[in-house]
Amino acid sequence: MSYCSVDEIEQFSFEDCRILKMQQTAEGFQFQVEALIVRPQNSQNTQFTESYADIATLKVLGVEEVSAVKEGYRYYDADDRLIEEVPDTLLTSEQMGQMLKESAGAYLFEVRKDSQGLHMRIEFSDSSDQDPLASTTYEIVMKQKEVVVTWGKYLNRVQR
Repeated sequence: MSYCSVDEIEQFSFEDCRILKMQQTAEGFQFQVEALIVRPQNSQNTQFTESYADIATLKVLGVEEVSAVKEGYRYYDADDRLIEEVPDTLLTSEQMGQMLKESAGAYLFEVRKDSQGLHMRIEFSDSSDQDPLASTTYEIVMKQKEVVVTWGKYLNRVQR
């Protein structure tokens, strides 16, 4: 890979990002993603503009602790009356492992770092004929040592 960014997760935008492949390694977690946007402030951005990276590898290394939550929701009718409420659900390690195994094709729409660790939000499309916008979202929180993102080349600039 030609470009390598270490602990600059805030210098990427994940708004269009899809997971192609995920695997758990002895070092942590590795995600292969497409449509990752490299921001102008990234130390590896030679374009100095928002640009898409080619297929990128996001490695979360030195993972000490992991938790995952299936995000709940509230469903309202057209008159703004609450019809159904589903609370957030903490996943077991087995459920989290299964969710990550099935993550190919899901959207990795947010990755951010704070004092609790690295937060990754993943959306799975549950669309059907009745509800083409239905989806299930998860938030994974990892305490990690570093995050390394590598990619081979830049693609087009982001058009906004």
